[in-house]
Amino acid sequence: DIIILRKSGNEVLISMLLGVVLGLIPVLMYLKINSSMPSLNIYEKNVKLFGKVLGNILNVLIILIYMIMLTMAIRTIVIFVTSKYLRDIPFSLVGLLVITTCIIICFKGLETLARTAQIAFFSSIIFMAIIEVFLAKYIEIGNILPIISNANFFSILDGALYFAASCALLTMLLLTISKSKIKKPEKYNRT
Repeated sequence: DIIILRKSGNEVLISMLLGVVLGLIPVLMYLKINSSMPSLNIYEKNVKLFGKVLGNILNVLIILIYMIMLTMAIRTIVIFVTSKYLRDIPFSLVGLLVITTCIIICFKGLETLARTAQIAFFSSIIFMAIIEVFLAKYIEIGNILPIISNANFFSILDGALYFAASCALLTMLLLTISKSKIKKPEKYNRT
């Protein structure tokens, strides 16, 4: 991710490892809250736990965060597609096609979304493995060594917080479905 590279510089690996640890904290807290009232989704739980006013404010903040992340993700996809593959097609047209695809998948239901995500996950793993195999001859181990030479704790922490927020919020977005609507609820916390 180019944003974490700008934030952390040479300390990207340390930021990502610290970000994984920091990102697990809100996910584990969310799972703990979610296991208390399995019939309610996260928005209903917020209203029940924090009251009507504070719960609705928290729900609006959660929805705004998800909308900002969705906008950033769509923008990243559109920039990548227009810069690498569709150079002659306008930016807005590619964006419209990506948004239309997302809307169609959402209307098809959760099962279609999950199957599409599984196919995309495994195909991206295969493509990444192929890329890594072909780039292995260009790897220089000596480039990894000066990791902490110009270490700035705040840049490492900034990158770690960005990485933790992006990973944890996406995980919690998947967990907004109430536990009672899942076919195998015993596997709910293993996602």
